[in-house]
Amino acid sequence: MTTLRTQIAEHAARLILTGKASTFKSAVQRASGWVSNRRLKRADLPGRSEIEQQLHLLAGRDQLEIILSHSDEDETPDDSSYDYTYPLMLLQRLAAVSPDPVIHPEGDLQYHSLQVFHRGLDIAPHDEEFLVACLFHDVGYVIDFHNARRATLETLQGHVTPRTLEIIAMLEKAEQYYQTKSMPKSLKNHEDADAILALAQCKRHAHVRGAEVMSMDELVDWIEENWIE
Repeated sequence: MTTLRTQIAEHAARLILTGKASTFKSAVQRASGWVSNRRLKRADLPGRSEIEQQLHLLAGRDQLEIILSHSDEDETPDDSSYDYTYPLMLLQRLAAVSPDPVIHPEGDLQYHSLQVFHRGLDIAPHDEEFLVACLFHDVGYVIDFHNARRATLETLQGHVTPRTLEIIAMLEKAEQYYQTKSMPKSLKNHEDADAILALAQCKRHAHVRGAEVMSMDELVDWIEENWIE
């Protein structure tokens, strides 16, 4: 029987092999988020040697040597070095943005964003980049209400990872798919299609009046505990 650690190690190895994760740490983070939807303990997560073992099984010798030659990048700052202070300030200001109540019966966009984040936690609790997209996908409304998606991408540049930006950038394609049931080729063939579609689904169901969410203070505490080392 394949253990959870082995499943995560296999998925992490594939992410590294296909270039979807550049370090062992980010590979484990992303893999655990999609292999299990429960909060995992440290004992559930594979070590570097376990991922290397899976890489040996999946990769040819020449390819493996190239991958492992860059493995010291794990010692340099990676996704965890991103500072969410500015996006959190914008999220705070979203409490004053209340769009069409027919489309957003839940109320303001901060409340909506926190609902999206909570739903994201149920889907992929360890995929930080996906959860950051859930949390900050609408912050551009503070900057330019009529061109919010573009403002979001421009505003978050440098504050979140390129993968988070790409998930948000592709969100419109996923929303169109759920409306028309016709999936654009650019989304169908996208390496992160699952995460993009998951964000769109979280948004679709984040319009609940009275839903329980973290307060902003609780959110900051959660981020400090889970994302900041």
